[in-house]
Amino acid sequence: MSLQTTSEPVQDAPKQGRIAAFDILRGIALIAMASYHFTWDLENFG
Repeated sequence: MSLQTTSEPVQDAPKQGRIAAFDILRGIALIAMASYHFTWDLENFG
């Protein structure tokens, strides 16, 4: 058995710039979620 491949390069989707404010908000949300769950664990299991 052999796998046939084409010699044509695969075109990537056009790159769009990231919005830094969304990345910052996403990071803050992750930190807030982690600290909330950590303090909940301390309250119930600590």
